[in-house]
Amino acid sequence: MKRIVPVFFCLIATACVTNGKAGKMGEPGDPGPAGPPGEGLVWKDASGAVVENAYPAFAGHFQMLVSNGNGAYFEYQALSGLPWIPSYDSTTFWHFYLTTNCTGEIYIDAGPMSAGLVMKYNSRLVALPADVEVQTQMGSYMTTGSTTCNHGPVVTAFVKLETLNALPTLSLPVIGPGPYHVDKV
Repeated sequence: MKRIVPVFFCLIATACVTNGKAGKMGEPGDPGPAGPPGEGLVWKDASGAVVENAYPAFAGHFQMLVSNGNGAYFEYQALSGLPWIPSYDSTTFWHFYLTTNCTGEIYIDAGPMSAGLVMKYNSRLVALPADVEVQTQMGSYMTTGSTTCNHGPVVTAFVKLETLNALPTLSLPVIGPGPYHVDKV
């Protein structure tokens, strides 16, 4: 008797397409969880709370700058916790002019001012915008209380007096009490 042994053949076929078009991309998924915060330095107030929008500043001494979120920066003394705001009074400004005969628009010496840094101007808190128009040379000037026109040229940074007068009044940001200190996170 002959035995019949079944034989099974299995054929696996694959197809490779080398010049086909890519399919449509699927819809994006939900965003993943936020990663851990990076290490860095932060300013903290007397209670240990982080002072939001605070940055280190060094202008001959270590101070804290706090942004109001609109491009203005308020400077604080770290140890006393008090704001440090330079003060200017328009009655003490020398008047500078583009012309050589002390006529035309009045400019003031803005050399000690910085765009964005809050200052007290005529008892108001203001900050020059980053795009403030600056002139670097004047043709003449008059000292405070004088009627004598002095001829230039005078070279530094100058802004129009009317620009200062038109600046909006700012308020100190609400932050925790000082003294302030830097801490690592």
